Amino acid sequence: MLDSMVIGNSGINILRSKVAEKMASHYGITVSDADVEHILKEGYLYTNGRKQEESKEIIHKLIETHVTEIFNFAKSRSITFNNISITFCGGGSLLLKEEILRQFPNAVIEQDSQYANVLSFFRILEVKKLV
Repeated sequence: MLDSMVIGNSGINILRSKVAEKMASHYGITVSDADVEHILKEGYLYTNGRKQEESKEIIHKLIETHVTEIFNFAKSRSITFNNISITFCGGGSLLLKEEILRQFPNAVIEQDSQYANVLSFFRILEVKKLV
């Protein structure tokens, strides 16, 4: 049973923007949305067919910082992470699963995020007595 819910504006699109911006400024290239998706899945940037080895550390740091910011946001909303389970849902959660679990090993990553999001919005409508 869900006791409380905190929603922030730190979705995966924020991270995508940061990755695109950092790769563009560091390597002097234009990075498309499709490029960013590939970068996040593979953990590397490829330019002209060559793997940019140093990009791995840059990308990892961006991901680590992003996940830390999500946890810090929750803490700023008085969530203690003591004796609770924490559930992440959304496509970004699947992309960031490894880092989320590294920082919070007991986190639950919802595998069917679209269905979970629909259920949560339905629950909000129920609470507001709109359904």
